[in-house]
Amino acid sequence: MSGGVDSTAAVVLLQKQGYEVVGVTFDFFDHTDLGNNFKFELAKNRVIDDAKRVAIELGIKHYVYNARKLFSKTSQYFISEYCSGKTPNPCAFCNKNVKWRALLSCADELGIELVATGHYANIIDSGSGAQLHTANFRAKDQTFFLWRLTQKELSRTIFPLGAYQKSEIKQLVTGLGFDFIAQKRESYNLCFAPEGYSTFIEHFNLKNNTPALHGTICNEAGEVLGTHAGIYNYTYGTKLKLHDKTWYVKQLGKTNQQVIVTDKPPEPQPEVWVEQLNFIGENLPEAAAFEAKMHYTEIPVPARIYYTETGARIVFSKPVILSAPGQSVVFYKGTKLIGGGIII
Repeated sequence: MSGGVDSTAAVVLLQKQGYEVVGVTFDFFDHTDLGNNFKFELAKNRVIDDAKRVAIELGIKHYVYNARKLFSKTSQYFISEYCSGKTPNPCAFCNKNVKWRALLSCADELGIELVATGHYANIIDSGSGAQLHTANFRAKDQTFFLWRLTQKELSRTIFPLGAYQKSEIKQLVTGLGFDFIAQKRESYNLCFAPEGYSTFIEHFNLKNNTPALHGTICNEAGEVLGTHAGIYNYTYGTKLKLHDKTWYVKQLGKTNQQVIVTDKPPEPQPEVWVEQLNFIGENLPEAAAFEAKMHYTEIPVPARIYYTETGARIVFSKPVILSAPGQSVVFYKGTKLIGGGIII
């Protein structure tokens, strides 16, 4: 329970279905992890207080689970990827390696079989395993961030919000008198970087005496056009102005901290190479047809998969603008999420 609209509604809907619900709120970090950001610490405490208040009103037990050590895996992954010239998707990493690990661990300690979250997604029991399907309403579908999950997690998971629109969920929470929850602004920032990811990385590097990551900005011919204060401030395709000319980031050097730019914007590509593949059910056979997307708001594009020694080559039915290395490519067949991988 995050003290927000979605998790509050999840509790209510589960109770209506006859489940005995126990609420858990995770304490992921403290203000010292965020540059002594006491304002954020107060906000975090309000989240916990609001979750407790909702739990009391709904008549359920509520626990606060210290997951700071576990959550550090997400922030370390995020920083490591950015400082090596990649653009990570921390939410997909966190869901698999932190949130569900913490949820299932807590459930096991309490002797509880099933866990539930406020994600907008659907799970269907096919008889041969759990299938992950998109939410009924595309605008709120969050399966894109769940592609790293496996049968181990999904077989014990319920998504109560999968059939609802956000407006219906807000109306449900408001109708129960939780105006203080329904009126909260929806957050779109990284939960662990409220001041922006660059500020978070800079604080972390300073705190851990990490050498400066400054470097040069060069064109494709190797000519130095300027300097930068860290490659984590850039990502593939980023547009910048240098000497009254528009440039686009083409490559980031993880060893020499060099930002290489071109005067041509990214062009659509027919394929992308991926690694760290995960399939929720059976692996796709060679040359199998499916749909793929690289951003959660995109409409999936028909594609085929061809395996390599370390991952796969995803060939699209038409050229597409690629996301940056480190981002996710997620595979679908209709509403069913099959799996995904990380762009190399």
